[in-house]
Amino acid sequence: MSKDPYDLMANYDYRKTEEYKRHERAMAELDAMTPEEQRQTLIDAGILNEDGELVERYGGTAPNPEEEDDWNFENRSASDNAMSESPYDLMANYDYRKTEEYKLHERAMAAFDAMTDEEQRQTLIDAGILNEDGELVERYGGTAPNPED
Repeated sequence: MSKDPYDLMANYDYRKTEEYKRHERAMAELDAMTPEEQRQTLIDAGILNEDGELVERYGGTAPNPEEEDDWNFENRSASDNAMSESPYDLMANYDYRKTEEYKLHERAMAAFDAMTDEEQRQTLIDAGILNEDGELVERYGGTAPNPED
C-alpha cells in the first residue's frame, strides 16, 4: 500500500475489478462461439451492420445504427432492464454502477472531496494531471507539457 496520503489510486489493479472479470468471461464466451454466432453478436452489439461492415463508432465507415444514436442507460424502460433473452447479447444487463471499479471510484471521489483545496491541488499534481504551476497537462486536455514519466 502506498504511504502517500495523496495517492488515491497507487495500488489499483484493474484485473481485480468486476468489469475486467466480466470482460474476460464475455471474451471466453465469444471464443467458444461459431464464426456465425460471433458475427451475429457483433451485429447485435451495434459494432457491425447487417452487411458485416464496421460502424463509424468503432472506427469503420458504415453508418452507426439509428436506434443507438439516442440510447441512454438512465432512460431505459423497465422492460429494457429485464434480463436479455438473446444468447448473443453478452453485455445487455451490464450495470457499471455495480462494479468494484465504480465503487472504488466513488470512495476515491469522497476522499478527494473531503480534502482541503491545497490537498486536492497536491493530489492532482502528484497524479500528473496538473503541473507544479497548477496548469492542466496535455494528456488531460490542457496546454501544459506532460510530466516526464
